[in-house]
Amino acid sequence: MTDQVISAAAITASGPGHVQDEALTLSFDLYERYSTLGHIVSGLFPVEEQLHILDVGANSPYLWTGFSSLVKTFLPEARCTITDVEITAGLRDAVAASGLQLPFADQTFDVVCALDTLEHIPDQDREVFLNELLRVSGEIVYLTFPYSSVENVWAERVVDTYLLDVLHSPVPQLKEHAAFGLPHLSFLDELITSRNLTAITCGHGNVDVWVFMMMASHTLRTHSLEMLRELNVNFNRDCSARDWRGPMRSSRSARAN
Repeated sequence: MTDQVISAAAITASGPGHVQDEALTLSFDLYERYSTLGHIVSGLFPVEEQLHILDVGANSPYLWTGFSSLVKTFLPEARCTITDVEITAGLRDAVAASGLQLPFADQTFDVVCALDTLEHIPDQDREVFLNELLRVSGEIVYLTFPYSSVENVWAERVVDTYLLDVLHSPVPQLKEHAAFGLPHLSFLDELITSRNLTAITCGHGNVDVWVFMMMASHTLRTHSLEMLRELNVNFNRDCSARDWRGPMRSSRSARAN
């Protein structure tokens, strides 16, 4: 693996890069997660076609003709496998499995990622989940998740209240966040120390921007899907690469020494 650190500033300066036109229509949060993953992995592994990547908790709808998976959309030359407890018909290289018991041999993949999945794992199972990611990874485990902080807890409460009381359209994922609790960074720090791992941390997505975009997106979802599409395209094309101001969510990559 290339021995270098990809900083937030470097990712921002590089811009969103070349992606399929369809990718710009993704919801703003999905686009941010996967475009950032694409920049980081491409920077660390310049020869992308030799990579084997596993994306855990990555089921999605079949979004457009020829769609394979979200990770493949941003890393098209890599070998990409996705896994989740349920898999949408039509997705390629997909395995139905729990992240608590991955059906792969040790060190099968160069990169194992879980993007906004950890917060959907019950607190008592999170260490098992992370150990499974580490077990099947030969090089890097890459995580993104909304971590427990005053700002994130406030933001999720505001959005959840708006969706329930104003739009009367609650989002089950936010209810799950509240039920399981957002992960604490200290928990991950302790795991990294106990396993003698090297970790790189960078922020990901401003909390206030997330609140605005979530409220706007879900309002438009119930009124105008075309306007929602335009909102996502404009944000993903023009703003996503510069969404680094704090307070932020946290993305972490960990690599065994």
